[in-house]
Amino acid sequence: VATLSLEGLLWLYQRLRQWSCGGPLKEVLFFPASMTCVEHLFCPPGDGPCPCPLPHGPETSFTRLLRHLLSARATLDLCLFSFSSQELSRAVLHMHRRRVAVRVVIDKDYLDISGSQV
Repeated sequence: VATLSLEGLLWLYQRLRQWSCGGPLKEVLFFPASMTCVEHLFCPPGDGPCPCPLPHGPETSFTRLLRHLLSARATLDLCLFSFSSQELSRAVLHMHRRRVAVRVVIDKDYLDISGSQV
């Protein structure tokens, strides 16, 4: 699970607030979140059910975070202490493939740790 710094969360909150069409984003997300399937966030509707054994449907803090990240239209800036979530890595790569400008700031001492997704 990725650990976000307080500064990064504040920056992300302010950035999402600027880009939100429906007004400022006012949401608090608590981690760690329970494990659920996030495949539906990456696949187009109508692709059929996901065969994975994880629970499907429940909204968690992590699925909310991924929804916010995947809603970026022009830029995505992340400031992370460590980056070990494969789903978060997948979301960042998905945004990059959609031509969203992605910048990631991370502690350089954690680049070579086991499980790093940088």
